[in-house]
Amino acid sequence: MVKRILVTNDDGIRAPGIIAIVEALARVPEYDVRVVSPTVEQSAKGHSITITAMLSVHKFQLPEPLTNVIAFAVNGTPADCVKVALLSKLFEDGWQPDLVVSGINRGGNFGLLAHYSGTLGAAREANICGIPSVALSLAFISGSQFDHFQLAANYSVEIIAKAFDHVAQAPDIFNRVMFNVNFPNISEEKIKGWKFTRQGYSQIEDKYVKDRASSSADVINFRLEGTLAIKDEDESYDAAALFNGWISVSVLGIMYRINSAHFDEVNRLVRGSTDALQEKFQQTPLE
Repeated sequence: MVKRILVTNDDGIRAPGIIAIVEALARVPEYDVRVVSPTVEQSAKGHSITITAMLSVHKFQLPEPLTNVIAFAVNGTPADCVKVALLSKLFEDGWQPDLVVSGINRGGNFGLLAHYSGTLGAAREANICGIPSVALSLAFISGSQFDHFQLAANYSVEIIAKAFDHVAQAPDIFNRVMFNVNFPNISEEKIKGWKFTRQGYSQIEDKYVKDRASSSADVINFRLEGTLAIKDEDESYDAAALFNGWISVSVLGIMYRINSAHFDEVNRLVRGSTDALQEKFQQTPLE
């Protein structure tokens, strides 16, 4: 049975993370993958949408070997991309996704950072429209190189398969659920495996710094600076697990405050899937 996946991101349609995940998904025979992504970077746009201007959408050719993947670039936010893909007649054949994948983001989306994230905003918009979603992010420490998108993409295929399994088992629950997956930006031999986590309270501790060179007597220009602060108590929380070498899997959803029974059931099921992935990880030797 063909499974339809819409891929988007907030780093822009040319970003290495989205290319890596589309390549990985396109290799799976039963997946029909299409892309609707921002024309340029839209990081930290959260769940903002465009309401006072026209959205322009144009066909986009992805690089080899993905030239046959249908793709569109949008001059809007990540949430705009999902919204226009789902609520317009953008695809002439009436195509609609079974799952939305957002990422792979250049940078982690954990703790309180999740609320600013355009990557998660796109995944949340899918949930609002009744479509399950997976948000994928590659974490980093300032100054590190983004060398491991392909590794993250390969692991992403595994959790996306689990997401499809859950949707098939309990569609009424999982169509409002987002899997938030964060990968450590480290080599494969350093990854400890998969861990089911809770959203924690880690954040960037921000401050605004006056830019004296560009400011004047009438106009003061500020730039935003910040330092990552890990505030998690232990590895049961997303950031602590992530920065200790684990692939962090959390579930977020728009209905949890309304139906706590759904919250408990989703967590139980996804914890089981994450444990199964960890068992497989431990049994699979490195190549």
